[in-house]
Amino acid sequence: MAKSTTAYKWDKDLNYSENLSFETKYYDFGTMGLDKTIYSIALSFGYGSWGQIGSGLILPTLNVSYRTNTIAEYVPYATFLSSSVSDMVNAINTVQTIKRKIKVKNIKGIQLKIYGMIPDDFLINDIAIEYRHIRKKAVGSPS
Repeated sequence: MAKSTTAYKWDKDLNYSENLSFETKYYDFGTMGLDKTIYSIALSFGYGSWGQIGSGLILPTLNVSYRTNTIAEYVPYATFLSSSVSDMVNAINTVQTIKRKIKVKNIKGIQLKIYGMIPDDFLINDIAIEYRHIRKKAVGSPS
C-alpha cells in the first residue's frame, strides 16, 4: 500500500496572518487533584513589523479566551487592538502586555486560546497565570 505525501513550499513574501488561532496546553499547575482560583492572566507578546494585504495597512488584533475543566466553551478574556498607525509604530520591536484580573473559582486547570490578525513575526514572550490552591476546611471528628 503506497502512502501519499503532500509537499508545501514556504512563502517568504507573506507577511501577515489573517487567521492565527492556537491553543495552549491545559495548565493544571502540577496538582491536577487540587481545586484552584485563578486571579489574573498576563500575556506578553511582541512583533517587529506590520503587514499589508493588497494595498491596505492591517493593524493587528489579538484576542485571548480561556476555558477550564468546568467550562467547555471558550470565554472571551481580553483583546489587544492597535487602533491607529501611531499605536502600531510605537508597538513595533517592543513587548506589549495584556493583563486582566479575573476570578475563576473551584477549577482544576485552565487552557488559553489565542487568535486574531497579527504580523508573521509575532511571538509570545511570556504567559503568567496568578492562582492559589483552595484549602478545604477540615471536618471535625465526632467525640
